[in-house]
Amino acid sequence: MNVSTALLLAAACVPPIAGRAHPTARETGCAAGWGMISMPLVRPGARFAAVAGGDLHSLAVTADGTVVAWGDDSSGQCNVPAGLAGVVALAGGFEHSLALRSDGTVVAWGAGEPDNPTDPFGFGQSAVPPGLGGIVAIAAGDWQSVALFAPPSLAAPVLLPNGSAQLTLSGSARMAYTIQASSDLVNWTPLASFVATNAATAILDPVATNFSRRLYRATAP
Repeated sequence: MNVSTALLLAAACVPPIAGRAHPTARETGCAAGWGMISMPLVRPGARFAAVAGGDLHSLAVTADGTVVAWGDDSSGQCNVPAGLAGVVALAGGFEHSLALRSDGTVVAWGAGEPDNPTDPFGFGQSAVPPGLGGIVAIAAGDWQSVALFAPPSLAAPVLLPNGSAQLTLSGSARMAYTIQASSDLVNWTPLASFVATNAATAILDPVATNFSRRLYRATAP
């Protein structure tokens, strides 16, 4: 059961927006905490953009993308990694913490770190898979961590002098994708199927100029 601080999405108190008799917490920038571990005074004037609660610890993202944490720190779950910045979301597990950065990467700390084999609560929940990227959401359970990949997207094709078209897929490394082409949105022909090694992958359509129009889509299983 989560008995740690529950917080409103907020920040340091600022004047309410004009014309609003009952501004939201995000607008006023006020944060509140209650429960077994109350919210400490983080620092005067701090503004927060997001919060999360673990089992006995709490986390908050300041408006500049840095992280503060308080509560139980028995497994280092409140020991925010030095230099962590650009954070847009947080998640708290039993004794570990997760942060999602604006570049789609994930940072984890606390129980389950790979360099602590004697950790009694270590199940790999803080061992972020190498190369993990393109993430848009995170969540933490007691002993596990999960991440949601962004859907793939295709940039507008660029016609090359040889008559082919070059597409650029934006996706996630180590994910499998299939690129298909069509001239009528009904019949689709596979162009390429591959496991991405980078966040961006170039694909060629060698017969693009054979059609009056050419449409593309990317799918991930």
